[in-house]
Amino acid sequence: MRSIIRRVLLGLLLVMVILVVWQWPLINYGIMQGKGQFEVLWNARDVEEVLKDPQVPDSLKQKLLLVQEVRDFAVDSLGVSESENYTTLYDQQGEDILWVVTAVKPYSLKQKQWTFPVVGTVSYKGYFDYERALKEQAELAAEGYDTYLRSVGAWSTLGWFQDPILSNMLFRGDGNLINTIIHELTHATIFVKDSLDFNENLATFVGHEGALRFITHKWGPDAELLETYQENYRGRHLFSEHMLRGLRQLGRLYESFPEGMPVAEKEAAKQDLINEIIAKTDTLPIENASGYRKYLEEKEPNNALFMSYDRYRGEQEALAKQFEEQFDGDIEQLLEYYKEQFGR
Repeated sequence: MRSIIRRVLLGLLLVMVILVVWQWPLINYGIMQGKGQFEVLWNARDVEEVLKDPQVPDSLKQKLLLVQEVRDFAVDSLGVSESENYTTLYDQQGEDILWVVTAVKPYSLKQKQWTFPVVGTVSYKGYFDYERALKEQAELAAEGYDTYLRSVGAWSTLGWFQDPILSNMLFRGDGNLINTIIHELTHATIFVKDSLDFNENLATFVGHEGALRFITHKWGPDAELLETYQENYRGRHLFSEHMLRGLRQLGRLYESFPEGMPVAEKEAAKQDLINEIIAKTDTLPIENASGYRKYLEEKEPNNALFMSYDRYRGEQEALAKQFEEQFDGDIEQLLEYYKEQFGR
């Protein structure tokens, strides 16, 4: 009997060793991410403690109080799940702390996908270590992908942990901050595995609609902040729509490439179209169109940058239609509907 037990245990140990070796890149990545997330959570201070700290400027304390109001409103009036999120503050000391890498094939719109426990398949990979993010980007570029590396100013642990306010968030305009908090609280309320684009689009939609309602609730329908927020949002929306049109144009271009077409010709056609999209930014009916064009010129856009707009804004029109037709503009009903199907 002891011999049988010994063989069974050795067999189980061998299986575990094989699994660890087979999945070591994923395990190593998970350890790295867990360490970064733990550092943020461990070093976060309770907001109540920060509010009593005489060394913290009153202007930042007002922002912290605003976040608490937004939290309460989102639970009571929008229907997000109640949690302890954003009741602590992590001091970034003005530095970025998380970066995301995405990758897309150069002559199609096929994204690189990664699969992780719990969240499933996603089209980006995050790093708390900038050098590792750069290394990942370089490796993907060497494989022939179009890549995009960006810093992340907010994220959600999907209700698994107590998400802190990140100190850099407090330097945003009030409208942007309100939108961001509601966006991230939506992630902690509704999450659909293997559906990153839907999750981000829903949070984007609820973040905007929720911000409109909160600003109106707190400051009234004639508030200057409401007008400023709507004008800023309009500019971002029109630019996003421009990028989505460009993405569809690129998709049609790639589909038109005949089999065996030389890479140099593909690249020339691709760059000609991207340059045309950049130039047309000047025609957008927004005050800062030239600023958006400069942004694109500096970014040197590729497929990965264009796809980032689809990830966050590609389903806004469909959600807006559903919002009005199915839920009569009632955001609580919309959230309740999705909570019943996919809620945390």
